[in-house]
Amino acid sequence: MAVFISYSSRDRALVEGLLTALRRARQPAWLDEELTGGEAWWRTILEQIRDCEVFIVALSKNMLESKACQAELRYAQALDKAILPVQIGPLDNMRINPLAHMQVIDYRNPSIESGIELVSTVHAHRSVAKPLPDPLPEEPPIPFAYLMRLASTISAPGWNWRGDSRH
Repeated sequence: MAVFISYSSRDRALVEGLLTALRRARQPAWLDEELTGGEAWWRTILEQIRDCEVFIVALSKNMLESKACQAELRYAQALDKAILPVQIGPLDNMRINPLAHMQVIDYRNPSIESGIELVSTVHAHRSVAKPLPDPLPEEPPIPFAYLMRLASTISAPGWNWRGDSRH
């Protein structure tokens, strides 16, 4: 996969425009839109990060607060992936985020110019993609915050093992 998009689930609607722009430009992009939670979910995410050529960070306050997004970013950095921060939502302070030292594409109000910048930057990063390090860095564990949400979902009234709300 060419592009992995790391985003907070609270920003799903904001990521749609970014994903559409990449796919229209024939840049294969992946995000966890078809996955459900659990260990297999996390394993698949880590696999996709290893397989991508460009790791896009859908930058927002929500993303910076997400333990899963932070773990994904650290893993991509450990793999020496090309990282492209794309701001899709508000930030409290740009200087106190882990990507403050990098050029950020502002995609909060998408335009032709920001779309061209996005696609050309992805293309440039793809052309210089590096092989995976050998040995691979240690995989990060499933984020604890995610496990807590999963536990509360499972213990909620009406939940059953099929993952639906039928009784």
